[in-house]
Amino acid sequence: MEVLYTCDDNYVWILRTSLASLLINNKLIVNLRITLIGSKVSLKNIQELEKLCGMYNRKFIYFEAPTFQLDKASRSRWPLISYIRLFAANILDYDRVLYLDCDLIVNGKLDFFESYIFKDGILIAGVKDLLNENYKKNLNIPTDDYYLNAGVLLLNLKEIRKINIVSEISEFLNNYSFVCLYADQDAMNKIFEGKKDLLPLKFNLITVVSQFDFKNFMRLRRSNDFYSKEEIFEAKKKPCIIHYTTCLNIVRPWYSNSNHVFAEVFEKYLYFANPNYIKKTFKANFLVKLVLLFPRVISFNAIGIVHAYIKPILRRKK
Repeated sequence: MEVLYTCDDNYVWILRTSLASLLINNKLIVNLRITLIGSKVSLKNIQELEKLCGMYNRKFIYFEAPTFQLDKASRSRWPLISYIRLFAANILDYDRVLYLDCDLIVNGKLDFFESYIFKDGILIAGVKDLLNENYKKNLNIPTDDYYLNAGVLLLNLKEIRKINIVSEISEFLNNYSFVCLYADQDAMNKIFEGKKDLLPLKFNLITVVSQFDFKNFMRLRRSNDFYSKEEIFEAKKKPCIIHYTTCLNIVRPWYSNSNHVFAEVFEKYLYFANPNYIKKTFKANFLVKLVLLFPRVISFNAIGIVHAYIKPILRRKK
């Protein structure tokens, strides 16, 4: 089983945390190889990652990310390394790979991905993101097509190589960079339109879902197409992968004042992988903090309207 991470040298500490959770909870997978496509990762950090994998008799491979140019408008909030997963088929010679973001914890077994079989025409498989249909509209994605979160992806590299991914990304940026709000995630969902498969929610439980009940996270995101209440309940009860995404003033668990419901799960692996890690205090966004002073039904509805309607519509009119 091939697993892929990407990061630069600044985020190796959180990669170590995620990697530790993967290794500890998947000792029974017979063949497990970890690949990092990194940007200027120091030799010391590479050696530390090799050592961590070696503790569990796993092979670790490092590739330096190739350089490429992207439209500034498409990467104003994201470093170039965040786009690398889209080029994985051009960099790696594997038939398939499970891509994982660094800011997640593997809380269970990943043998599901070993036995997963791609259906004809499917290039990627992932978990739905909780977004309103206006985001699809901006990208001209059909309303019945999935919009996937890019944090956990099973990539059919063998089939992706059959398309010119560089050309596809260039075309996307030329046509959609002005409405792009989620960088490579938007590009991925457009480029692989109609070629995506859906994974259970437990394989990528994002913060807005883990932190709030159904009624409140629907107020925040106004999604027209998400998982059922039963699927959400099961995922929250026993998540296999916990993804610590940003959401309002929810403080993620690498800060001292964290209020994330799964903070303790993260901390267990954080200090195992980074024994000398010193937490800093997170400073809340003042405007969000102010809005949240109102009753939740008012504040969440207001934030939801901004997120689901105003932001994508304003972006469309730029």
